[in-house]
Amino acid sequence: MNIRATALAVIVAVAGSAALLAGCGSSTSTSSSSTSSAAAAQIPDAKFRQDLHDALPAEIKSAGRLRLAAFQFPPYEYYKEDGKTPQGIYVQVADALKKVLGVDVDLNIEPSIADIATALGSGRDDASLSSLADLPTTEESFDFADWLKEYVAFMVKKGNPKHITGLDATCGTSIATLQGGPSEQVLKKKTTECVQQGRRPIDIKTFPDQNTAVLAVRSGRADAAFSQQVPLGYYVSQDSGFELAGTNQSNGFPDLYFGAYALKGKPVLNVLLGAFEALRTDGVYDALLKQYGLQANRIDQFGINLSTRNK
Repeated sequence: MNIRATALAVIVAVAGSAALLAGCGSSTSTSSSSTSSAAAAQIPDAKFRQDLHDALPAEIKSAGRLRLAAFQFPPYEYYKEDGKTPQGIYVQVADALKKVLGVDVDLNIEPSIADIATALGSGRDDASLSSLADLPTTEESFDFADWLKEYVAFMVKKGNPKHITGLDATCGTSIATLQGGPSEQVLKKKTTECVQQGRRPIDIKTFPDQNTAVLAVRSGRADAAFSQQVPLGYYVSQDSGFELAGTNQSNGFPDLYFGAYALKGKPVLNVLLGAFEALRTDGVYDALLKQYGLQANRIDQFGINLSTRNK
């Protein structure tokens, strides 16, 4: 596989391009034991599944270790204030997977989605546990074990002075988004519709990463930021002067699923899907979603490549 081509395809296809967060450091490997005991105490115990352990690829069983690539994307995975200790829902998922599969699980935090593609292509990691959206374009390079649903929403100033209630309310506003990603394309299509309807176009402001797009809203250079709902919600939780708008809507996107992904045809992905289903049976899935306020991202039916299977 052409790793560079894979990386480029992934960057272009990631929903909202929100994967490219500023402040990411070098690749860091952390054992799943890094989860705090206080957080773990709130989550039911995951049970070992012999059948899933036996189904792991021979090289993973032999090494006794499953290597999962990730990247900083709060609240899924990110560093504490010390800049070294990982935290987030995927850190706890990795801890639970260790119990279900009976092997160590390493969560290797890479600087970007492109680095994850390289890690998977080179065999440095077995799969990725990160929030790359399952889309027809990303399925060209990867298979996905989907167990969550995501939305694309708006981050606005408190009180929503521009009354942005969804994509249809964006004509005549200025919207910050990520350069080259699907969110930009959705806004371009919408602004064409605005003009055709005799309304003012959208002033689309593009930025290379999520932090600078959010900063544009904070500084008043944009009326809203348009990106994945969960990470935007994290930014809102850090600043009482802002809120989310247009939540839990399609906002010009198809259904967005995500969970784990691996290179096409890798058998480890089916094992991960089975492990996710085990976490749901054991109550871990719903407990984690509640802990992180992600109940709206719950799906009833997990599956492989749901983006194209649910068409």
